[in-house]
Amino acid sequence: MRRTLVVGASLALAAGLAGCGDDDTDHKSSSSSSASTSTSGASSEDLSTKKFPVTWNDALKTAQDKFDGDVSKIELEKGASGKYEYKIELLSDQQKYAIQVDADSGDTVNEKTEDLDKDEVQSERKSDRIDMSSVISLDEAMKKAKQVQDGPINKWKIEGKDRGPQYEFDIDSTSGSEDHEVQIDAHSGDHIEDS
Repeated sequence: MRRTLVVGASLALAAGLAGCGDDDTDHKSSSSSSASTSTSGASSEDLSTKKFPVTWNDALKTAQDKFDGDVSKIELEKGASGKYEYKIELLSDQQKYAIQVDADSGDTVNEKTEDLDKDEVQSERKSDRIDMSSVISLDEAMKKAKQVQDGPINKWKIEGKDRGPQYEFDIDSTSGSEDHEVQIDAHSGDHIEDS
């Protein structure tokens, strides 16, 4: 009887470990990395091809269900847990709301609401708001960024700025040096040169 239990437990453990493997067929690399920064190593995943069960639209809806405001930033990067998370920021006339949503499960990782500074009240919402219906698609922006700098994208965001919304992509260097940051105008699709 004991032998049957040991064999059964061994089989269950083997099946469980097999399920922990990387079943993402879009990616051939087996290396992993921490959250991307300008000094991080090469990422094992390319966000231009990786698909998550939870889309940025799903994460935005989660945020909008909790806070009435205009979107000012949507970002996808690895969080402290090593999992990809969407970071959404919404603005009202008086407050900023930020939420982090797990890209695999849709769970809320963190959220906070803070009052805007006196000089930001009402003006911040107007200057940083993004009308998502008037910007180029994320896929189109990624293609434009890869024309500027080839390599896997390990982090992206769209953010409202005084001069209009822009996409920003962190692209791993193919030479192993620092990541390259590429900015794309979210209305025109033009590359924004460093100033």
